[in-house]
Amino acid sequence: MTYCIYRYCICIGKLVKRKEINRRMWIHPIIEERQRKRHFHTLFAEVQRDEEKFFNFTRMSRSTFYELLAVCGEKLAKKDTRMRNAITPEEKLVITIRYLATAELHYNFHIGRSTASNIIQEVCETIWIELADKVIPQCSTEKWIEIAKGFQTCAQFPNCIRAIDGKHIRTKQPPNSRGQLGHTTLDDEREPLQVEALAGLNIIQISAGGWHSCAVTKDGDLYTWGWNGSGQLGICDKTENQHQVIATPTPAEFGLTVLKVACGSRHTIILLDNNQLYGCGWNKYKQIKYCEQESFSTFLKMRSFEDNEIIDIKCGPWNSVVLCA
Repeated sequence: MTYCIYRYCICIGKLVKRKEINRRMWIHPIIEERQRKRHFHTLFAEVQRDEEKFFNFTRMSRSTFYELLAVCGEKLAKKDTRMRNAITPEEKLVITIRYLATAELHYNFHIGRSTASNIIQEVCETIWIELADKVIPQCSTEKWIEIAKGFQTCAQFPNCIRAIDGKHIRTKQPPNSRGQLGHTTLDDEREPLQVEALAGLNIIQISAGGWHSCAVTKDGDLYTWGWNGSGQLGICDKTENQHQVIATPTPAEFGLTVLKVACGSRHTIILLDNNQLYGCGWNKYKQIKYCEQESFSTFLKMRSFEDNEIIDIKCGPWNSVVLCA
């Protein structure tokens, strides 16, 4: 047994020695020149002189950057050795910020890929440990509701409680290829136009799905228009072809008073004044009714909520939500 262990150690030692022998160089020349060429000593030193350029480079102000460095710098500091000088906390933070903002990695800073990966992991973990409790405190239910109302009021984003990405993106208006704008044509519109078919009606609520739209009037009438490929408009009978585009708002006539409407990607649900819930459209994920039928081209009664007062209804792309008192 002792002999086997001895032979095993000799083999491992030879493998390690062979790896050391096969190594071409201790530090690559490109990385070795980092003191003279890397961004931290060239470009970053220059952008610090201009607040606007600094913000474009780091996606934050100088005061914010150095405040963050003051919080995390002590834990990011390493000692220099006889073999090499340690990368400073300031440079570690710059590397991480540039990576998070632009996905740039090791070449611009003349450091190895594994070194850059370790730095980013170390800095991100340190930022989380030092700032998580301050920036993302534990919130009560009331606080989350208050935050969501702020997003709804300021940005018209419903049910949103956090924004985790600060990148600027351009949004493009979706095409009117399914008549969802309600202008009787399939033409795109660059500017908002009045929906003439609804002119003169007192609209109290609107909802938009993937390629269809709905509106509820003060009198409790429901109008639907757009793509009807899964019966989500609820206005087709058995003799009509439900795979069609209806580019003009059309009343869904079923003799009931509608209070609210909500649209999913390809389904629609409505709340009536008698506390009943009806739905139509795509049902692959049981978002309308728990049955095997994949779609409904007309509104049908969903499950009963007789024992609960329905306060609100919402739809995700492939799900429905009912809020009861």
